[in-house]
Amino acid sequence: MKARATPEAKAKFALILAILEDAEISASAKTVATALLFKFQNTKTGRCNPSVASIATAVGRQRRAVFPSIEELKNRGWLIVEGSKGGAPGTTNSFRFNRQRVLHTAPVTDVAHNTPTDVADDTRVVERTKGCRTLHTNQEEPLSLSERV
Repeated sequence: MKARATPEAKAKFALILAILEDAEISASAKTVATALLFKFQNTKTGRCNPSVASIATAVGRQRRAVFPSIEELKNRGWLIVEGSKGGAPGTTNSFRFNRQRVLHTAPVTDVAHNTPTDVADDTRVVERTKGCRTLHTNQEEPLSLSERV
């Protein structure tokens, strides 16, 4: 029996995919976002309040390397950080993801079926390749050895 993804899990995956596609974010910030979302965020409550040391351990970095990543995610509008009311020892920040950003990352417009595009209409089926389960269209024929040189 196949397990079905819950709406919460689908939302997490949509969010992390949108963050990963943001070319303005460093790989370190993307790693921190992934850890916050999948390791520390409670899926049922949305609560996410790990210490910076815990985040650093989860991503294999030093604490000082995590701060710029958090700041980067905040500045790009992906992460909302609520302070720990004065930063007393033993308290942590609360992290929330801005899920509204996902709604604005890939605008979709209705296009009539017969609207001309710049893409050639090529619906031929090409052979399956080893290890690939899908048939591909619009794929160029492989170059011969003499054409590659």
